[in-house]
Amino acid sequence: MQRANKIAVNFLTALLVGFVAAVTYHHFFAHDPADGADWGGFIKGIIPFFLSLFVAAVAFTLTYLVRYVVRRFRSGHGTDGDPITLGSMHSPTLPPPMPSVSRTDGERIKHQGVNMPEKIQKTKEEWRAQLTPEQFHVMFEKGTERAFTGALVNNHDDGIYRCGACNAPLFTSGTKFESGSGWPSFWTPVSPDAVEAHEDRSYGMKRVEVTCATCGAHLGHVFPDGPRPTGERYCINSASLAFEKKEI
Repeated sequence: MQRANKIAVNFLTALLVGFVAAVTYHHFFAHDPADGADWGGFIKGIIPFFLSLFVAAVAFTLTYLVRYVVRRFRSGHGTDGDPITLGSMHSPTLPPPMPSVSRTDGERIKHQGVNMPEKIQKTKEEWRAQLTPEQFHVMFEKGTERAFTGALVNNHDDGIYRCGACNAPLFTSGTKFESGSGWPSFWTPVSPDAVEAHEDRSYGMKRVEVTCATCGAHLGHVFPDGPRPTGERYCINSASLAFEKKEI
């Protein structure tokens, strides 16, 4: 709403400035003031100027809107209800710390019946050879798939959502919900140690990036507008996930 108001104010200001400029030009330069008011000639004289100004104002507004839409979709996860917007934005808030889980070297975490693997380190070239071009772009170049195009957006099967790079468990179907954002959304990860949060200031935005804690792959972003009990919305790319259906 604030952005719409800003565009409207800019548009009207441009028209007003143009009108005042046209009146000033006509009064002082276009005719002799001693001849009296010549409003008919004035109107005819400023129509081309006024139309040109109108076209320029419309072009400016459309350019502004197109740049905004492109930046939102390139940066990803700019969804309805998202409290973080371009311009003057709310400061990002990292998700509240989840209950701590103790782990010693060599020990595997077990949370909700899922074993958490140890850290995995590979070069980008090794990941590139292992993944599809889309997966590599999203997970290791911090890309974003287009909204409503991911394979897992409308998946409602029971099972575990794993990292598409290292196969580490990340989310369960029990925490997935319909956010209307166009990306798979979850209200909590499968384990406190499954994902890591990082402040993200790319594209002029202030957000919280989510990565796989095991291999560091980019997953998506987390927003503070999710359902209870956490109030968090983990907005995740389908390309960053691999779904393991629960055996019946």
